[in-house]
Amino acid sequence: MEIKFRAWDNKSHGWVYFEIGQVFSDYALGVYHELCLRGAVFYQFTGLTDKNGKEIYVGDTTDAGEVVVYEDGVFGTTYENNRQGVSRLSTKRCNYLKVTGNIHEL
Repeated sequence: MEIKFRAWDNKSHGWVYFEIGQVFSDYALGVYHELCLRGAVFYQFTGLTDKNGKEIYVGDTTDAGEVVVYEDGVFGTTYENNRQGVSRLSTKRCNYLKVTGNIHEL
């Protein structure tokens, strides 16, 4: 699985994408540091794609009204204020799931 992240830049209101290997270059460390200073929020790639082939990241929202989360070592989805817990994401489940946005673009 690729270890990828994206960061929501609160200053520019846009996404910055990077892979873990890029973090170790001088340029990438500078970008990472700047994003941290701006209060960026970082989200990890789940390693899965939705039914349309779109990469699924923590913080994404789905057509079922769920939010993608990472909880107790598992990627899953939950409804806001859900007391039922987290439904685990799987390749099979993602074949029926559609990413509609993310928590920053509601």
